[in-house]
Amino acid sequence: MNNFIYQRLSQSMLSAIIIATATLNVSGVQANNNLSFIDEINHRSAESDASPVNAIFHGELVEDPCVVSTESETQDVEFGQREKTFFYIHSDNPVTTPIAFNLILKECDLTLGKKVKVSLIGDDDSEDPGYLRITGQAKGVAIGLASTQDGTVVEMPINTGITYFLHDQSDNIIPFQAYLKGNPKRIENKTIVEGDFTAIAEFQLEYD
Repeated sequence: MNNFIYQRLSQSMLSAIIIATATLNVSGVQANNNLSFIDEINHRSAESDASPVNAIFHGELVEDPCVVSTESETQDVEFGQREKTFFYIHSDNPVTTPIAFNLILKECDLTLGKKVKVSLIGDDDSEDPGYLRITGQAKGVAIGLASTQDGTVVEMPINTGITYFLHDQSDNIIPFQAYLKGNPKRIENKTIVEGDFTAIAEFQLEYD
């Protein structure tokens, strides 16, 4: 069975910045008969020992403006069986009919955020950058992603995001599409390999 599974990332954002500083103060010492510089070195070493390296952490935990519906948390998008010859026959446009799925956000509080940037995070296909890599027996195809924004279908390369405005009057339904794309070089060389495959991507939500 061919599975394309989407899973939601934790929405709470925690940012951390680590700043480490250290200074070596002893420099430019020349050998001479005046040993007073030794006292200066010892004095500076004592100051250095008394000043440990600093690690400063900054962070913020925020409340999510929306609740992800339970039916959106894990989704299984079935492509079914596809013949590899389909991609050879349609080499000028080697993509399958898109399959629709939705991310549904509920109970949005616009005082906490009026926009959400939705990204799909997964493994980039090495032969077709921007497309989601599949794993399994099959080779030579990747998964393309798209979304609908203001009534227009927009390509959504893997690991990139699209920003949507939120509405608090009803559920926020964000539509997506997934399709299979044949690799041009493998189509030309007739080296697409049949077999089962799976791909996993995760929703990442950033509110603003």
